[in-house]
Parts: sequence; structure tokens; C-alpha cells
Amino acid sequence: FIAEAGADETSGAADVDATDGIPVGHKMKLGSHRPMEGRVEGLDYVPHPIDFYEQYSVASTPVIFKGAAKDMPAFKLWTDKYLREKYGDVEVAVEAGKKENRTRVVLEEGSALLGDFLDNYNTSDIYMVDDVPQPMRDEAMILKCLLCGGYTRYFSA
Repeated sequence: FIAEAGADETSGAADVDATDGIPVGHKMKLGSHRPMEGRVEGLDYVPHPIDFYEQYSVASTPVIFKGAAKDMPAFKLWTDKYLREKYGDVEVAVEAGKKENRTRVVLEEGSALLGDFLDNYNTSDIYMVDDVPQPMRDEAMILKCLLCGGYTRYFSA
């Protein structure tokens, strides 16, 4: 579904339905507030690095690798229970509120232990705003097609 109305091109404000004052696209599929601008190819496999480079990177063509995360250990392992038991003492950056604001402090210095965050995120308005912590990175793989050609310099350290 794509909504017919789009964002106000002059102000950047969302169109609002005159009858109820609710922004167009509210509680609808992401992007439905404006007409589609193009298509993104979706692949059910991760291409060979050379194919990815030639067909997508050089051509500046977006692509989605459907289901690629399912092969990562993190996909199979990362439940709240597992994370709490194995990484509960890892410090992570957290914030209150849905609007990202890295200057807003939630706990002392804006950090919490992952275990404490896991104990509270379902009942509090707090969010983890951090990279995958170093001890957990072996379980969150980088796709092979992104390990060459200098792509890794764009990943957080």
C-alpha cells in the first residue's frame, strides 16, 4: 500500500488529514506517507563479493539480502535470557524516549549494564543506542561480500 499524499516539499512537514489532524501514513507501513521513489532488489542469497561489488557497489544500486541474518550465531542465540547470562555485565549506552538524543542522560553517564537494560526495556521508555559491544561481535558476523573493497572502514570500531 502506498499513500497518495506525500510530504510537503517546501517545509518538509508531513501532510495532515484535514478531517482528523493525523499525519498521512500514521500507523501504516514505513514509507506509506509518500509515493514510492523506486524499487530495491531483494535477494534470497548473499552474492559472491565480486558479484556484489560489480552489480551493486560500483553501480550504487541498493539491495536487500533477505534472511541473511538467519545464518549468524546472534540470530539463533540472542534471547534476553542468553544475553543476560553471557553478557549481562557489559556496559551499553542507553537513552530515554523514542527520539534519539545522545545528550540526554538516562542513568549515570548515559550507560547501563546490558543485564539491567534487559530487565527494564520492556516496561520502561529506554532504548539501547550503541554499537554491538566488542565481546558480542563474534556472534554478529559481517557478510563476506562486505569484508573486501574497504567497506569495513565504514563500520563502527
